[in-house]
Amino acid sequence: MGETLTDQQDVVNEYVSFYRTLLGGDQRARSIDLGYLRPWARHIISEEEGGQLLRHVTPDEVKQAVFDIDEAKAPGPDSYSSGRMLKQVNATLLSLIPKELFTGYNQQHLPLRCALKVDIRKAYDTVEWDFLMAVLRLFGFPSLFISWIEECVTMPSFSVCLNGSPHGFFKGARGLWQGDPMSPYLFVLVMELGFADDLLLFSRADECSVHIFKRGLTVFAALSGLHVNPQKSHLIVSRSAAAIRDTLLSILDYQEGFLPLWYLGLPLLASRLSIADYKPLLLNIDSRIKGWDGIMLSFAGRVQLIKSVLLALHVYWAMVFILPKTIIRKIEKRLHLFLGRVPRGWGMPKLLASIWTVSDRSGSWGWRKLVRLRAVIRPFIEYRIGSGSSFLLWHDPWHELGPLITRFPLGPRHSSTPPMAYLGQVIVEGAWSWPPITNMENIEITHSLPIIHGGEDRILCRGKGGTFSSAAAYDVFHPPGPKVGWSSLLLGSFKIPRHRFILLLAILGKLSTLDKPWLHHLGTNCVLCQTATMETHKHLFFLCPFASNCLREVKRLVRFHWPYSHWAMAVHWASRRWRGKHVVNASLRALLASLVYHVWQERNCQIFRQTSRTPLDIARSTVNEIRDLIISTELPHTASSRGLYRLWQIPWPVEGDAAS
Repeated sequence: MGETLTDQQDVVNEYVSFYRTLLGGDQRARSIDLGYLRPWARHIISEEEGGQLLRHVTPDEVKQAVFDIDEAKAPGPDSYSSGRMLKQVNATLLSLIPKELFTGYNQQHLPLRCALKVDIRKAYDTVEWDFLMAVLRLFGFPSLFISWIEECVTMPSFSVCLNGSPHGFFKGARGLWQGDPMSPYLFVLVMELGFADDLLLFSRADECSVHIFKRGLTVFAALSGLHVNPQKSHLIVSRSAAAIRDTLLSILDYQEGFLPLWYLGLPLLASRLSIADYKPLLLNIDSRIKGWDGIMLSFAGRVQLIKSVLLALHVYWAMVFILPKTIIRKIEKRLHLFLGRVPRGWGMPKLLASIWTVSDRSGSWGWRKLVRLRAVIRPFIEYRIGSGSSFLLWHDPWHELGPLITRFPLGPRHSSTPPMAYLGQVIVEGAWSWPPITNMENIEITHSLPIIHGGEDRILCRGKGGTFSSAAAYDVFHPPGPKVGWSSLLLGSFKIPRHRFILLLAILGKLSTLDKPWLHHLGTNCVLCQTATMETHKHLFFLCPFASNCLREVKRLVRFHWPYSHWAMAVHWASRRWRGKHVVNASLRALLASLVYHVWQERNCQIFRQTSRTPLDIARSTVNEIRDLIISTELPHTASSRGLYRLWQIPWPVEGDAAS
């Protein structure tokens, strides 16, 4: 238990002491062995890139930067009046802001595996400057540039702002400025694992693997100063590893976590999200709408808020998850209710009754646009005639010719009926009873009269059950084309979207091969084999000797039949041979998509990056991707699954170690 402080000065001293220990104190020189860190430096900047960092800044660039400063931004305390920055510019106030962490977890079903959600304690504030400078040297930054960074990073001094008053003043000894535009880039170089200070690490659920992770994090903390916060770090273990959960928790001293795991604002699950898991998204939309309840917004204002705010709330989720139709309908329902929240107005019944007679020569632009769409909407509206007491004879579109008054302006006079007569005046005992027609044009009306159904008049939407559907409307304007036989190649349980997309383009002949006229400036020869004078889809898959070697290596690693080298014939054969839901056929379809993707990727790398791989490397990458996909997919314990594992030379998991 801690000690409670009530005296103002004691509270101030405690805060200052805490932050002096965290950010200040004695700076100890650390000896960082670059040879130890060298294997982790995968990218080192070249001398040319380093020279760009040291290039002199021109007066025009300074002028442009100064003039781009927003007018509301004020200069520093010295107003840039001296030739050097004053020390006050590097003094920062630490404002104490309370934060609350919300997390929720469920149980994970991956057997004998665990995940570590590691939280770095005070990530920006505890970066050791010696380690930062060593990392910069490791990546090959020029010494002069590193000295500039060191000058900027090591100059700050701090005061603690408590109840609006600054207390204490001490020199910083570690950490990066939060809010400095340069700090995120430096922090990424130090972390190397990602921008966020929350890390997800995956491991086998055994003591040896967990000890290795802990030892690595300990070494990293000793070098960088970035220590793990055990109170905010969690260990999520699979169901089958429940027996050793307590042992692993005691090794790491972490908190026990469950799925769903909230990470960067999104829930992470081992399976597909249920409808209930999308509730936070709907609550977020509801809270935004509720916040505008007290504001009398116009229709245009609501439209603008929907476009600029509400429609953007689910985009972040949609970038990661495929939103179910139910959630999309619930979102659209909320937007429709918010848009149609009108205290006064016609209402839909009156609008439907008068929409066909409203003139489009007056009113707002939106109203005129809506009225002009009557001709588009009319095919989807069906007037089912009952007694005829609700429909206007000449003005409602109950006839297939549309409103009769528009086609026969003199119809009321020639038929001796009032202009605003109801349809019931020409219906007697459930049958049509038109008055004598004196004009030959009006004979068209009686030649195509609709059926009288009896009962009440009804207005229905054309579709299943009288319900309008956007799919039916879309089919009217965009009739579906003929079905293609190769669509089965894009289906199946083993799905890698980017592979399927490239396969689709390859089948349609839509890849940007060099036979396209607008790419002739890159040449026309096949870059993979250097023998063909024209790179086409037919050549690339798989007449090209290089691509053919890739296919041969894949067939050597995974034994399957591929009788054709002609692309169109091969696609036709594969779509018929590998169709269906059998897991083996699904894996072969995924293998074809992966091979096409990697061949196309290799072609692009040789053109644009001047890098190359051997056919064996491409074949191994292709096969390993599908093999990993199969291992990570939960399959039932059936003969088909065992045959799939034998085909891909994957050991069949024993009880308790099956892939979930």
